[in-house]
Amino acid sequence: MVRSQAKVTLLAAVAILLVVAIPFFFDLTSNTCAPGVGAGYLLGNCTKLPYTSVVNTDRPYLHSITPTVSTTATALYTSVTKTVCREQGATVMNRTGNGSQLVLSASKGTPCPNKINISSWQGRFGNHMHQIVFAVLAAELCSVRSVDLALYRHKFPLDLPRKLWLNETKWQKTDSDYAAPSTMLPCKPKILYRWQKSHLCHNFTVRQYRRVALQYLRPLMKRDVRNCLDNRTWPAGDDEVLTVHLRAGDIVRWNGRSAGQAPCSMYEKILLQGHFAKVHVVFEPVGPCVCCQHIRSCAERLKIGYSQQSTTIHNDFCTLAKARHLVLSFSTFAVSAALISTDVKTLHRRGDSNWGTVQLHSMLPSCSVWPGIMMFEWTVEPQLNKYNWTQADKFLRTFPLERIHGPTVCCPS
Repeated sequence: MVRSQAKVTLLAAVAILLVVAIPFFFDLTSNTCAPGVGAGYLLGNCTKLPYTSVVNTDRPYLHSITPTVSTTATALYTSVTKTVCREQGATVMNRTGNGSQLVLSASKGTPCPNKINISSWQGRFGNHMHQIVFAVLAAELCSVRSVDLALYRHKFPLDLPRKLWLNETKWQKTDSDYAAPSTMLPCKPKILYRWQKSHLCHNFTVRQYRRVALQYLRPLMKRDVRNCLDNRTWPAGDDEVLTVHLRAGDIVRWNGRSAGQAPCSMYEKILLQGHFAKVHVVFEPVGPCVCCQHIRSCAERLKIGYSQQSTTIHNDFCTLAKARHLVLSFSTFAVSAALISTDVKTLHRRGDSNWGTVQLHSMLPSCSVWPGIMMFEWTVEPQLNKYNWTQADKFLRTFPLERIHGPTVCCPS
């Protein structure tokens, strides 16, 4: 009897303590943070809101979410319940009932060639990595045992043979990581020799891109990059660091590349809604770093750390690939780093840029990712390639924070 009374008294004391302590540490009734608590920020005010899943009526397999209270950046995003990502139905993204990809119509295609070769290298480093992955997938699709590669004279960190042999024991698997074998490629013949846009030949999935990137592309990196990926610890690998890639260089010359970039206010929105101890910015050494000062000012205002780097392609690529929480630029360089990464946990990007068949032709063409990570898309405005650089620069610097919406959760396919 005495023990029972003591237990009741103890439970009552614990209950009183919780009633007193919880409002102190998590002030759920106000818009200001309790001292020492770094919860989710929203438009400059610290907001204590649990995640709320909201069905996106345009794309029912997606959800919008609100910020949540969290103690670490990882917990912030992994606290989204798994049920959020189970809403993607079997027929979404052209899938069969067992999750495998449907083959696109070959009525306007060409028969599978006896050889798959990359006859020339298009664009820069990110494009080259995409070419390799696309060509390997086409070879697997057509049951071709190797891919012939053009002589590689570029200074990018790839160590390429002239012939890339495929793993024969795995070509003809038909699970969701592999495309079912075919005799036709529904695309124009000229694509067969460059492969920059070969996703137009078959509706490959992001899981297939991811599997090929890890199986074939990552081992083709030069030794120093492989060593970095396998062994080196970067500041970006910290669980509470947000790594941001900012594309520079050619965005001044190409309207489409500048118009697809995220405005500076989107990075601010991510920092305001997240819980990060530091933001690390990676940008090209050529061209203007349009949003660097904006991100730095935001970090100072939030009293979090800020650092930046603009070094070699080798170092910058490895930093992106080692990041736990990565904001993608509108660039195949950043997308490739994410696809070969074994460290990334969350991705962020501008959701209304032309990631797929319209323009970038990237391995992340839609709001769908591979198992083990989550991607968050932020709504800005439809990409307008009509901007010249002066207009694009103004857009990037001045787009209003209150017009950034989201994020939308992109689930594993």
